[in-house]
Amino acid sequence: MKYLLKSAALVLLLTALLPAQWLQYDPDHELAFQPVLQDSIRNKTNFYRFSGNIAGLSEDENAFSLQTGGNFNFVSGEYRLPFDPQKSDAGQYYIQLVKPLTVRDMFKGYFGYQRLADYSVMWLHQTRLLQINSILLADSSTGDFILSGLFWNGEWAHQFSRSLSTGIGIYYNVDQRLKQVFPKPENRHRDIHVKLGIQHRWKNWSLGLAYRYYDEQEKVEISRYNLDQNLTPLLFKFRFSDLPVILRGKTSEERLFDYHGHTVNPHLRKVFSNRLKVLGNVGYAVSRGKIVDGGSQPQDQGQLKIQSLNGKLLGEYTTGNGDIWQLAYNLDYLNYEAELPEFSTIAISRSFEKHRVSAGIKKIVKAKNSLFLQLEYEHYRNQFEDRMTENLYRFQYHAASLLLAANLHLSARWDNKIWGGLKKYFVYHNTRTDNKYTEFFDYLFIRPYDYFTGRSADLGGGLQFTYHYGPVFDTEFSFNYLHTLASQTVGKFYNRNKIILTISLKFFII
Repeated sequence: MKYLLKSAALVLLLTALLPAQWLQYDPDHELAFQPVLQDSIRNKTNFYRFSGNIAGLSEDENAFSLQTGGNFNFVSGEYRLPFDPQKSDAGQYYIQLVKPLTVRDMFKGYFGYQRLADYSVMWLHQTRLLQINSILLADSSTGDFILSGLFWNGEWAHQFSRSLSTGIGIYYNVDQRLKQVFPKPENRHRDIHVKLGIQHRWKNWSLGLAYRYYDEQEKVEISRYNLDQNLTPLLFKFRFSDLPVILRGKTSEERLFDYHGHTVNPHLRKVFSNRLKVLGNVGYAVSRGKIVDGGSQPQDQGQLKIQSLNGKLLGEYTTGNGDIWQLAYNLDYLNYEAELPEFSTIAISRSFEKHRVSAGIKKIVKAKNSLFLQLEYEHYRNQFEDRMTENLYRFQYHAASLLLAANLHLSARWDNKIWGGLKKYFVYHNTRTDNKYTEFFDYLFIRPYDYFTGRSADLGGGLQFTYHYGPVFDTEFSFNYLHTLASQTVGKFYNRNKIILTISLKFFII
């Protein structure tokens, strides 16, 4: 017990979870309200899943397999930010390969195509860091956007010995987003990530270090405007929560957003026995971005800086009959600052902080059936300050979640998973200023504040069927539904619905 307390104290000193400042498309995404212990594939207690360390790939994957499938999302509803689409449909198709190269080498890679259709999007042309970045390009029209692109990821892990392993990986994405109404502005993304990892085992301890460098670029081009002012939408450049620059009669416009950063992520694991293990993860990330307009004659529109600190502490205990108990604590902190070229001081400041405690259990029933229970408590704080218009809002909330699930072994070939949950929000300490200057203030300041402070509850669930064709292949189909409900406003409720469908076929090459 003495060693357990010392180890837990050491991990707590490292505790801090990395809000992702980058964007990486991954076909193996988590589903809402599925308990962590039921989602055992995506939440294995190894360094690869726990901290994204490629050096731990051999612990996560050890069989030669080929997987193909698709993910499909459908979102609709009135509870949304002003610039979010009224509804959207997304499809993602992928093929993934896992292959042992040698006894000590493991490779994992995937290649995918995606298509995203956003309907009734008001104004906005940019898509990256929308809830954080305050330097925006828009026009006065509303229309549909279609995005299509390709992404791929490759990872290689090598074991120098039984105690030392390393890993390296690269991710690349390129896509194009086109508005379907005149003048059809085009938005292109190009993302490159390089990932490194090392892991060392010593007795009952494992230490790891992961590093990521990411370079992302977003380019918007608006051309072929009709000079008839009745057909030409106005161009807006928002650089804080009000007072936009309005460009009338422009025939073209170009914006380039360059964004890059680094993350460093040390982590450790202590195995006390075959039944008890503790993992700790700490990460720090810093990124910078620069926004330039004008093409051949660039005009600086501002710079931004984001810093985040995050961490996770996880304890897992397995009983003699196979039941698993898990307790986890997560901390996320992020700070954003924007500096405009005309001013030497910080113009925009944002900060987010979230604490989450969760407890879960997997209970074995009979031989191959299991029941799951997960309880969560979350505390969140958000603050936004616009020093140019002297506007400020801040709010906090408590949230409590209950998740229930079951695994059912239907036959020798069929397995079934079912899950559901409820999350209730309690918003407090919400306050804002009202230094209103123009009509845009409602869209850029008041409505986002109302959106963030109006959330009442999330509820939903899912169902998954798996067909096993011996040791040759598995086929999976899952349906997941999420319903977000806002507080009562002017006699009615606003809601948002999300449906996620997934299907995959995984071949095991013997």
